[in-house]
Amino acid sequence: MNAIGNDIRKFERLFAALLSESGDSGGLAKLALAVRWPLPETVQVVALTGKHHGLPKFPPGVVIGIQRDIVCLILPNSELLPGALQVLAGRRVAVGPVVMRREAGRSLMWTCRLLELTSGGSPGVVHVSDYLTELLVQQDDFLIRAMAARWLNPLSRLTQKQRRWMSETLLALLGSDNATAAARSLNIHVQTLHYRKRQIEKLFGSVLDQPCARLEIVLALKGRKLLAERGDGIDAGS
Repeated sequence: MNAIGNDIRKFERLFAALLSESGDSGGLAKLALAVRWPLPETVQVVALTGKHHGLPKFPPGVVIGIQRDIVCLILPNSELLPGALQVLAGRRVAVGPVVMRREAGRSLMWTCRLLELTSGGSPGVVHVSDYLTELLVQQDDFLIRAMAARWLNPLSRLTQKQRRWMSETLLALLGSDNATAAARSLNIHVQTLHYRKRQIEKLFGSVLDQPCARLEIVLALKGRKLLAERGDGIDAGS
């Protein structure tokens, strides 16, 4: 095997070791030393669409590997991220948070899930930190349906069209600081927002004043929307 092929194999072993590290870093340190890779305390992972053949040249220090047929990068320094993203223009890219090295495998798992979750989107960059709720609620369809059944039953009295815009309005209201911000996020007039808000208050009553209920309603709305987008036999406004 030539020197280039040998280095590739070493980096493949380093990539696998970074994802499976369980606490004893002795073997990992040897693999890092073999390819002259400074072993960091923290790492940042990136997952991207497209084939691994013909990848652009990344900044020095970026470790490349394949996980579940997804091209993955492990960055030893978050300062390398802008340069890595610059050469990935035109691809769908998911970026994980900066984590301790031993959490690289778990971070990559969620970063790959985000890439799959947003697979219908246009090329661009999405960050795990911006999709924490969506990633959380997609873990169990049964629990999503249970929360929807518990909290969203008042919407069942409406037509399908009404349920859809009421759901969107309720989610915007619960996720915004004020009515103006909620109306802006929905691209509607603030007076329209106030009208919908009054209708929602009639449907749900005092339950919207309960912090725990508000949280579960947000999770139920977001979870049901995800199920609808996946085509799991449920409508986002049903």
